[in-house]
Amino acid sequence: MTRDSKDSGKTSSFTDIVLSSIADGIYATDRNKNVTLWSKGAERITGHWAEDVIGKPCKDFLSHTDEDGTPLCGTPRCPLTVIKTKKILPQHVITAHKSDRQRILVAVTAAPLTENGSIVGVVEAFRDVTKERELEKIKEGLTHMLIHDFKNPLHVVGIVLERLQDKENKKGISDKLLRMAYESCGELDSMIANLLEIAKMEKELELNRNLFSFSDMLSETVEKAMVLAAARGQRISAEIQSGMPEIFADRYILSRILGNLMGNAIKFTRDGGEITVSGSLSGGVFRIMVSDTGPGIPKQFHELVFDKYWQAKDDKTDARRGVGLGLAFCKMAVETHGGRIWVESEVGEGSKFVFTIPIGKC
Repeated sequence: MTRDSKDSGKTSSFTDIVLSSIADGIYATDRNKNVTLWSKGAERITGHWAEDVIGKPCKDFLSHTDEDGTPLCGTPRCPLTVIKTKKILPQHVITAHKSDRQRILVAVTAAPLTENGSIVGVVEAFRDVTKERELEKIKEGLTHMLIHDFKNPLHVVGIVLERLQDKENKKGISDKLLRMAYESCGELDSMIANLLEIAKMEKELELNRNLFSFSDMLSETVEKAMVLAAARGQRISAEIQSGMPEIFADRYILSRILGNLMGNAIKFTRDGGEITVSGSLSGGVFRIMVSDTGPGIPKQFHELVFDKYWQAKDDKTDARRGVGLGLAFCKMAVETHGGRIWVESEVGEGSKFVFTIPIGKC
């Protein structure tokens, strides 16, 4: 074996090591767009194995389209066709098919492979940006939702304050309008608190655990909610097991969980409806249930209601309700305590939100 052949073997081995270490997908084609190289990163991202694609036209399995779904393979807009201008193709986003036919978004860049001044193929690097794009859409949607949901209650408060400044109309302010202003302030406070608490939970902030009376916390939180419920003619009843021991947990967080669930029950229950809060202990686990006589939740949404930014819709008006942060916070907070939360509901039969919390040890 000559020295040149030894050096060539070492270079090839080193190149293989580098390619297998890169997370992004890298592949190369010849002039006819048949695959000549397929990296480990390309395998991980697409699920297509090198032995299955080497020698095949890339269009047979990637099926590139633009973000709108317009096919690119076999058209002048194909990245591998565009690159024949001998220019590097700037990064842009297109779609590709995985081995299971799932379509993903990939950010790609490509460059021509030249030999003696002639293009002999193309090399393309790509990475999966599907989740990034989803997060971008969520972020954009959240911004619009927050603007909308903050604007409405602020508008109500502004109307009341404006009338209070008008000496002639001050006496004409109805109890209903004052109630709306009060509820609007509560909505704003709840949204801000949920945003802050979710941010803390996502950073895995440690809970401020202390021993406290679970029964007292339940009673106090229920009493606060009764003010809002009474203004809507709703009735709240509490069924709390007597003789329950103290719990070692974050008192503030637990009261926020219960407050969110009761706030939702009040919000989605028609005026004059009933809400029941029950608390019990069994096997070292506290069980709390908030039930209402609201419209109920279709079974297919029972898991989705706890997703961040998911929103319920009013079947009659098709209007969305809320930013969808309260229940996401509840789920994160309950699970951080080592408990779990779920909903039991049928359309037209109201809803029961249940969560459990271990009694905990000092």
